[in-house]
Amino acid sequence: MSKVDSAWALNEIANFMYASDQIDPNRPGSGVVMFYTVQREPDAVIAQHAHVVEQILDRVLPKWRADRPVEDEEWNYLREWASRAQSCPGEGG
Repeated sequence: MSKVDSAWALNEIANFMYASDQIDPNRPGSGVVMFYTVQREPDAVIAQHAHVVEQILDRVLPKWRADRPVEDEEWNYLREWASRAQSCPGEGG
């Protein structure tokens, strides 16, 4: 099995984290105030990033799937483990 390119993996994880980030939808000066957050990108885009991140996690943190919930509607579980992978880049190669 080949090693994971750490720089590439960290970039892919960062792309996923950015796309799935919850942001404030309010636009200054619009006169409309919304009291909730939305994810930065649509689910279809996030799913593409998530697929790559799942493959990375399978290689560098294989235990990540152990307690994965059946549904992860807001990508919280995957974001948590992706964040862990960001903090230990040396593990993958």
